[in-house]
Parts: sequence; structure tokens; C-alpha cells
Amino acid sequence: MIKIHDVDNFTAEIERRVREQDMEYLEAIVSYMQETGLDEVKIKKLMSSAIKDKLEEESDSLNRLGKRQKRFRNVWKWL
Repeated sequence: MIKIHDVDNFTAEIERRVREQDMEYLEAIVSYMQETGLDEVKIKKLMSSAIKDKLEEESDSLNRLGKRQKRFRNVWKWL
């Protein structure tokens, strides 16, 4: 069950999904958005600097590898 939406709970939930469900950070965030119905404006407010840094690293890695870049391009714009 999803808890109250605050930065600490959001960060913990995203980290849990990445670790336990073998998701990438962006996938975990999109999954969270779908389950909670929160939009990108609210999600952006919940994102800690640690999550933003990990998303940036993930994006850089995808750009270097060239894999799945198109899949995430539109979603990454709002972050």
C-alpha cells in the first residue's frame, strides 16, 4: 500500500521498487504515478536531490548505450 505522499516516503518507495522489482528509476517513478494518479507537477515536488541525481546518471547511461533512449525521451522532458 502506498503511504502519504511526502519526499521521504516517495524516495523510499522508489528505491524499494528499483531494488526489489529490478526497475530503472524512471520506470519506478512512472509506475508510482500510475498507481497513485499523481501528475508530473506533484511528482517533481516529491523528488529528492538523490533521486534526481540517479535519474540523471540513468539518463546519461542510456544516452551512452543508445538503448531505450526513444522510450524515455518524452517522459524525461518533464523532470
